[in-house]
Amino acid sequence: MARSIYSPASLVICALLSSSVAFPQSVPTPTGPLRTGQVFLYSVRLRETTKVKTENVSSFGVPGNAVVDERALLRMEVLSADETNSGTSLRIRTSFKALSSSTRVKTGSTMSPEEGRGRIGDKLFITAAIRSDGSIFDVEGLADLAPEQQRLWRAWALNFALAAVPVRKGSTPGLATLAPEPESSSEFEGLSWTRELKATGEQKCAGYSLGINPEPVKSSTLLGNCTKLTVTEKLLQAAASVDQTPASYKARNLRTSGTARGQGETRVQVSNESGVIVSSDNEAETHMDVLMERTDSPDAIRYKVHTKTRVQVRLITDSLLVETNAKP
Repeated sequence: MARSIYSPASLVICALLSSSVAFPQSVPTPTGPLRTGQVFLYSVRLRETTKVKTENVSSFGVPGNAVVDERALLRMEVLSADETNSGTSLRIRTSFKALSSSTRVKTGSTMSPEEGRGRIGDKLFITAAIRSDGSIFDVEGLADLAPEQQRLWRAWALNFALAAVPVRKGSTPGLATLAPEPESSSEFEGLSWTRELKATGEQKCAGYSLGINPEPVKSSTLLGNCTKLTVTEKLLQAAASVDQTPASYKARNLRTSGTARGQGETRVQVSNESGVIVSSDNEAETHMDVLMERTDSPDAIRYKVHTKTRVQVRLITDSLLVETNAKP
């Protein structure tokens, strides 16, 4: 299975820094506070290729090959920005302005477009609250969207919340261990991504405008300096002695075992002036070797799953809107 960003039941993005971790004096802290009424437009694209190879013939099926290419424009509005003792707490409202999809799933020997594309429109909102530690909570409205829209929203939220992690100045190297990120896999339970964040300095950064399709391209608008962050990720699996079969498989008298490994990297630019993500690029790759057995018969199948995922987030600055009287 692909790296799945977050499952709806556990949509909490934890990015807590250890109190003992500090960042070098040369790395700036994004200091610009967001204000109630600000509106930002983001381009989000998720591309994923899944290849499945079966080792033997069995009476029950396994996931097929899939090619996913989902992209959208996402509008984010700041409903409130409150200063607390622990930092700034934001409440945001998001909606999709456009969506395109070319997702294809293998059925039999052919690749067919995935049917049942969902609704989209300005009336479908997702609201959420974000703490300065990077956690997202009180998410409402996500279940009303189609699955591809939910995936795009999670991809954007994971990146946007990363900008909320405080970059602390100090004398030690700019490296921090973030809280593990759960991986929602259909084959195994208990998978998680370990994450290490590194601040690598700053550079001048430009905004983006919309090209065709709509493909974001660098614009002539300069946004001042951006902090550069890199997050390295590694997929961890529970001990082999632990039953990792998902509950949905157990309900069908199935048992899974095998190995899972993966790695990924996210490269981020955060505006020092506004403190929001200007650009983010994530690449992740997973390999799973799965043995699926029936508990009520000797039938079994072994298959391998190789997935590559790329997520691209761009702030569209040429269409940047500033509204002073936001209405919740």
